Amino acid sequence: MSGKINSFDRILTEWETRQQKNKDKAVKALPMFFKLFTEKNIMRGELEYRGCGDSGEAWDWTFYDDENNKIEISSWSGWKKQDHAYEVLGISKSDLAPFDEHIEHLLTYDWVNNEGGGGVVNLDFKKMTISIDAHRYEQIEVSWNDEIETEYKFNEST
Repeated sequence: MSGKINSFDRILTEWETRQQKNKDKAVKALPMFFKLFTEKNIMRGELEYRGCGDSGEAWDWTFYDDENNKIEISSWSGWKKQDHAYEVLGISKSDLAPFDEHIEHLLTYDWVNNEGGGGVVNLDFKKMTISIDAHRYEQIEVSWNDEIETEYKFNEST
């Protein structure tokens, strides 16, 4: 049993090390994207993310200009929305493609798996700040026994 525990601990440690390296890389890379946004008059961004299945979703972006006007991306989903966002924002796909990945590397808790959690990443490109409002989902069981019929009695003549 000791070998299995050591193996699990090693795997977990390696995963945590990878997570930290990716996070450190993201923190170093993100300031160049802030400049890219402010040059296009995009001052703030919000990314809503939520866990689902095995991968989670982190595609619900909202952007704001210097007068706090919302920049509509569209209601498309998935990659079509992302491709459309490049056009609306006026930023090339090759310039912006790593941005989402860097943002996701800041989220180092298990939010993706099976509705594990979610939150909002708030980015102020002008002030060069990021704040994360993260949460986890918890499932509880609540008894209905006081509100519904839960017992039936039968006899042979029924």
